[in-house]
Amino acid sequence: MYLAYNSTAVCFDRTFINGLSGFAAPCRSGPGLHFTDEIAEAVLRPFRHARPLLQKAVHLRKLEVTLESSSLSIRRTAFLFWGGMDAFYLVLYVLRSMARGAIPFWTDFNDGLHNMQNWGGGLEFIVWLGLALQLSLIATCVLFLLRCRVAIYLAMVQIPFRIFFFVPSISTILVWPMLVSNMGYSVWLGLMLLSEGGKSWCLWWLWRCDGQSAHG
Repeated sequence: MYLAYNSTAVCFDRTFINGLSGFAAPCRSGPGLHFTDEIAEAVLRPFRHARPLLQKAVHLRKLEVTLESSSLSIRRTAFLFWGGMDAFYLVLYVLRSMARGAIPFWTDFNDGLHNMQNWGGGLEFIVWLGLALQLSLIATCVLFLLRCRVAIYLAMVQIPFRIFFFVPSISTILVWPMLVSNMGYSVWLGLMLLSEGGKSWCLWWLWRCDGQSAHG
């Protein structure tokens, strides 16, 4: 095949089309430009330098996809974990209430109001806050299990009230007194702070991941 430009014929060897491997052999017929090893090397050199860069880019992309997949898996696990912890607390609370012949939520709320009224000082709002926290746990339990983003914000609001009313996010802590006797107040406080500190960090991480996904 010949390309004519300014009456000069440039001969392309068939092996040039197949992979630029025939530059060493000159064109067999016709006047024109004869390709040599030096020309072939000059043409192929940029591609040889680009190959490691392309391989590195492909490797980085695969690593990025792996990290994204791992992040999504950890996110799902975190949502299920905190939803499960709220579910465990609610089941434990209901069972303990029924064991002492009380109506879950209502009996404690009614007794709490009665006690606060006897003490005076307008402290009834504390009982209402406690009831609001208990009911909000039902909401976060469902929202976490459904992996809804709203659960992150609601759980963040719960943390100071959890500490005040001693409702640990890692609700299995409430079972420990049955297994370990003579747990001091400092141990309880340490476990409570550790529970809420860990959840705070986890919620911040979930919020950050969701924010990056939204902007991505």
